[in-house]
Amino acid sequence: TGYWRVLASRDFDCDAVTGHSLGEYSALVAAGALSFPDALRLVRRRGELMEEAAARHPGGMAAIIGLTDAEVRELCDVVSDAHGALVAANYNSPGQVVVSGTLDAIAAVRGAAKERGARAIPLAVSGPFHSPLMREAAEAFTEILADVPMATPSVPVIPNVTADPTTDRALLRDALERQITGAVQWVRTVYAMRNMGIQRFVEIGPGNVLTGLVQRTTPESTTLSVNDLLAE
Repeated sequence: TGYWRVLASRDFDCDAVTGHSLGEYSALVAAGALSFPDALRLVRRRGELMEEAAARHPGGMAAIIGLTDAEVRELCDVVSDAHGALVAANYNSPGQVVVSGTLDAIAAVRGAAKERGARAIPLAVSGPFHSPLMREAAEAFTEILADVPMATPSVPVIPNVTADPTTDRALLRDALERQITGAVQWVRTVYAMRNMGIQRFVEIGPGNVLTGLVQRTTPESTTLSVNDLLAE
């Protein structure tokens, strides 16, 4: 949000905004849909609820490299039958999907992925985020979110769970509720922006992970980090 304020002071504008997982809150602030204080309160409470859910339902996440989306979903079905819940959680780029589930499932998916000629890389996270194991957190968060005002955004926002650009406040609120248990549809989000005619993507934040994902998804696009933009 600090980076965005600097850009706004330079009359920077954009055609759409989006964010990966927690970044969706920053996108909503940038578009004027959420106030910065409200977003901070929501993010804090969201984190607390998800931590509590993770303590009740221990689990983890792993990046699957080298399979199609359909193959990852089939892999999750096979592993779930024997080891508990496992679902596709983040569709990050073609050939890279993060899965989320029980500890047993995350342990088992490494061997199952290897059998299919792929790799499963465990991630350093504290729980099975973006999975049905977060259901209790999502239900509690829905009640909290209902009391937070949301304005019509100045530009379309592309929610993680739908990948459909919208300025509808009800849809944006619903997407935040569903995001806790739903998958991050990042590939579809990038394609949605491309279909809007967007050819220049700026990652606003301290890193460049999303820049890399956009490059792998739409290599014909121009990608910049916020530091690149500020140096122009």
